[in-house]
Amino acid sequence: MGYKYLFGPVPSRRLGISLGVDLLPFKTCSFNCIYCECGKTTDYLIDRKEFYPIDEIFSEISDYLKSNNTPDFLTFSGSGEPTLYLKLGELIERCKKSFPDVKVAILTNSSLFYREDVRLDCSKADVVLPSLDSARAETFLKLDRPAEKNILDKIINGLIEFRKAFDKEIWLEVFFAKGINDSKEDLDALHDALIKINPDIVQLNTLDRPPADSSTLPVSKKFLKDVALLWKDLPVEIISRYKDRSEIENYSPEFEDQIISTLKRRPMTRNDLVEIYKKPMYEIGKYLDILEKEKKVKNVIIGNKIFIQLQS
Repeated sequence: MGYKYLFGPVPSRRLGISLGVDLLPFKTCSFNCIYCECGKTTDYLIDRKEFYPIDEIFSEISDYLKSNNTPDFLTFSGSGEPTLYLKLGELIERCKKSFPDVKVAILTNSSLFYREDVRLDCSKADVVLPSLDSARAETFLKLDRPAEKNILDKIINGLIEFRKAFDKEIWLEVFFAKGINDSKEDLDALHDALIKINPDIVQLNTLDRPPADSSTLPVSKKFLKDVALLWKDLPVEIISRYKDRSEIENYSPEFEDQIISTLKRRPMTRNDLVEIYKKPMYEIGKYLDILEKEKKVKNVIIGNKIFIQLQS
């Protein structure tokens, strides 16, 4: 059957095979980010609503999961801000009750994390992937163009509070645009905020698809690498999938063999591998990209953490 609320499943670098769930009408969002690949926001909202009947959405999810292999993750994302959906927490609970093996991820712009009800809903997921592109008000307004203007401090404090209560994985994305949030002042302010938020992984990203605002430009790969080196006290990854070993600077087959040998003994988190090899997370991520592409390793949830495991 054709689905109205589901898309995919699609391969995801971090989430494996991900079945997407779109809870809102197209481009219903609390932000109007200049870099958004979905285009400009048409319905600018900060109020939570049940945009579509929860029974209809759950019915589609149920039909898919009964008829197909269980994806690695059920991912609430789509073309708007999923935390605007009023019954997000209830929907996650219903999915987990009916399909105990399903894992849930939420991709969010973090705009409503100052709300306790939103934090509670998101706490029901297995992995939360929030974003924070700036910790300076002027830059934040220019880059993310929020519906609610004086909200940045509330977002940061909301993420800090969420981290205190959420003992599962938080992968926080920072999106950089050239000439907007790449100054020393922006980097210092972001670093200070990220230290307080304490995510499990900080993912650095930049433009690689047509943006909502055509004047938006990407930063260079060198800039992202420099930021990763600058933020060496944070668990930083660069979102840039490596497709071939020839793309890895100073590629070491011996180091790849060491990673495989370590994973043969037991599954490891990315932070485990960082501690063992004393290398930055973004360096280890290059090798994991290749191993994931070749289906030699996969992500699995053990307890409340994401581990890398050799494919059997």
